[in-house]
Amino acid sequence: MSICHAAMIGTQPSFFTELFTTKVRYSGLALGHELSGVFAGGLAPFIATALLAWQGSYWPVAVFLALLSVISVVTVILAPEPTRPSRVRSHSGTAAAHAE
Repeated sequence: MSICHAAMIGTQPSFFTELFTTKVRYSGLALGHELSGVFAGGLAPFIATALLAWQGSYWPVAVFLALLSVISVVTVILAPEPTRPSRVRSHSGTAAAHAE
């Protein structure tokens, strides 16, 4: 679990900062982080406990977590493509890509 958590925490800052323009970046990141904390951190344990009490087995909880994972993957796939450095014209008029 530590490897998965580290992979998520290591890539989120750069991914999220590219989703917003500089004018609204801090607000967008803060709202997204705090609202997801309320719903995921606050409601998910209650839902998992209710599913466990309802069925008496871990299977509904596993399906719930798998569903949340599918939602996360679909969201990342549908997220807008991060902006890439634009091409610039050299003095001779040919296009040259910025070094990344």
